[in-house]
Amino acid sequence: MRPRFEADVVIRPAGEQHRETDLHIARELVRAADTYAFDPHIDDEELRRYWCPTEGGDGFVAEYEGQFVGTFVIRPNHPGPASHVANASYAVRADSRGIGLGCRMGEASLLRSLS
Repeated sequence: MRPRFEADVVIRPAGEQHRETDLHIARELVRAADTYAFDPHIDDEELRRYWCPTEGGDGFVAEYEGQFVGTFVIRPNHPGPASHVANASYAVRADSRGIGLGCRMGEASLLRSLS
């Protein structure tokens, strides 16, 4: 079943203007400590490098009803001969979970990784 809002979700490349939103979502993940294995004392700049890479990957954000509600990053799984294999990480803002955003971002990342 498709999420009821799929047509309204906008996926776009993450830019400088999304750094604070990405950091907020990443901080939620660190606090929850139930999905990603980030050190609870990780500094903001390291989290930004992971979720908004400027090299070695591409960051994206999901917008719904004018709000940035999710983020994902696609990067090569390994350098060299395996660099054609993609690896992706996803995060949805805590107050926007459970409505299909992860599925929508997953579909978007598959389409982008094929191109």
